[in-house]
Amino acid sequence: MTHESQEKQLALVCGVGPGLGLALARCFIDAGMQVAMAARRQEQLQSWCTELAQDGGQVRAYACDVTSEEQVQGLYRQLQQDLGEPELVVYNAGAFMHARVAEIDLQDFEQCWRVGCLGGFLVGREAARQMQPRGSGTIIFTGATASLPTRN
Repeated sequence: MTHESQEKQLALVCGVGPGLGLALARCFIDAGMQVAMAARRQEQLQSWCTELAQDGGQVRAYACDVTSEEQVQGLYRQLQQDLGEPELVVYNAGAFMHARVAEIDLQDFEQCWRVGCLGGFLVGREAARQMQPRGSGTIIFTGATASLPTRN
């Protein structure tokens, strides 16, 4: 394997958006890592990749719906071919709803659960499957919550 990953550690950030996900990608680049960014919308990721590469970062974008087992497994296969195995995986995907708990319907809650819980399981499981045989690696799950005060 002649991947750059043999020279630099690889970080995979799943659920990259304009906030924490992008900030983490920048942080890992600043720490000398190569970074793979994954999210559903690859167009935005490509724009950020171009920006980060101009600053000297080694970064790639991957389209992935973290609620799809097939897409998550495909992400890890493609990453393996392109850059190698990640030493660090960050799960940062989430679904946010601007609503009070009493106003949330079952479909909306299920979508939040699929992204927050099921997606985290799928990404974490695949990371563990790669990291366990080599006996090293780090998996981080971020969490963001929003709340509104209850008014009578």
